[in-house]
Amino acid sequence: HMVQHFMLKVQEAANDPAAYTAAMRCLDFSQLAPEIVARDGPKYVDQLSDVLTYLRGKGVFDREKLTKKQVADKNELVKEDSETGIAVMLVRSGNQWRFGSQTVQRLPEMIATLAAQREAQVGKGETPTTPTATKTLPLDNSSPAATINLFFTAMARNDLRTALSC
Repeated sequence: HMVQHFMLKVQEAANDPAAYTAAMRCLDFSQLAPEIVARDGPKYVDQLSDVLTYLRGKGVFDREKLTKKQVADKNELVKEDSETGIAVMLVRSGNQWRFGSQTVQRLPEMIATLAAQREAQVGKGETPTTPTATKTLPLDNSSPAATINLFFTAMARNDLRTALSC
């Protein structure tokens, strides 16, 4: 359910910047410096979305195969693609599941792995099975996602005038 919630919030972020904030709450940023989270939080959300899209396409997150009994007594759940070594850890704290700090820290590495795999497939003349990297969001008000990116960047830079304009 948490993966679906996260993916819905990412989709909603295209029209509602508040959804980006809700998506960010699904990630455990505890091992990253606050200034990195403030500056790059939306980028981590987009990267996780790309990784989950890939894993779901490979059948790694098949809800039909994951029964409530399997997760009822666990506090961690790891889903991994054995071909690429890309793994996502979900961690439960109380009743809340989040993407674990290890997953968040490894997102740039996982995105690089997907990019290399895609490049290798294209180089062989194959149809790529890995998603393209999420485009870099501009720092402006051209879309809700760009606006939230501008806001977080401005806050990280202590540029309150720009942040308030968002």
